[in-house]
Amino acid sequence: MNQRVLIIGYFHPDANMGGVRIRRIARLLPRHGWDPVVLTHPPDETSVSEKTQGVRVETVAAPDLTRVY
Repeated sequence: MNQRVLIIGYFHPDANMGGVRIRRIARLLPRHGWDPVVLTHPPDETSVSEKTQGVRVETVAAPDLTRVY
């Protein structure tokens, strides 16, 4: 039985470095016996839509961090 891991990331999938890092880690975990679940914000019109086999993505409402900075 595989172990499950929760990855929380605001940027997923996204073209910036944070999004790339999360996407690569999540993509490689099933090869090592882990079932990754990514918790992220809902995608907007600028997000890259990419489905990765073996990775479950759950979205939740989150504040817009671009307005904070």
